[in-house]
Amino acid sequence: MSDERRTNRSEHSGDPRSGHGGERDLQERFDTKERALRFYEDSMHHSLNEVMRAFIRGRIMFFLSTADDEGRTDCSPRIGLQGFVTVLDDDHLCYSRVPR
Repeated sequence: MSDERRTNRSEHSGDPRSGHGGERDLQERFDTKERALRFYEDSMHHSLNEVMRAFIRGRIMFFLSTADDEGRTDCSPRIGLQGFVTVLDDDHLCYSRVPR
């Protein structure tokens, strides 16, 4: 991880907002910190609730996104029949992978 990223994170330690330091910097720059705090308090959850579970069960497609420690991202679609995504518990999903 670059020194710039470490600095960004440490400047915001203890901040209740999720995300990267750069995200928080922009929220402060554009005076949207309070709006972001409301979003994190009202919309961010630490586990799946029943509304989320029902939504997931009905999907025929989702996007799997990842990022490594350097911030390089990847996003790819996963497609299947309704029910191909299963909610295992409050914190885990499982999806069937169709061979190519």
